Amino acid sequence: MAFHCFADNIQLSKSVHAEDIHATKQAVIDCVLDIRQWSSSCCLKLNASKSEVIWIGTQQQLAKLSEVDRTLESDFSHQQCLETLVYIDEQLSMDANTRHCH
Repeated sequence: MAFHCFADNIQLSKSVHAEDIHATKQAVIDCVLDIRQWSSSCCLKLNASKSEVIWIGTQQQLAKLSEVDRTLESDFSHQQCLETLVYIDEQLSMDANTRHCH
């Protein structure tokens, strides 16, 4: 699991094949739980309402994922486009940078 920290934001990332989605989801959930536990021990709180998940891949790869596959936790929203330093969409087309994702 790779991570990037920006001020008070953390981004987790993991490369995965579609057939390994369930094991990867569990690894990400375990990592989030560790972050929640660490945050709590430092009197901080992980804000699940601001936590988002994006699955990035080709149209064919993304078609292999069901909505259940795409859902990480009930309080984490699945997005088709996220804003980081640039806008990132599911297929890495960079189109969102010119029209901003919604």
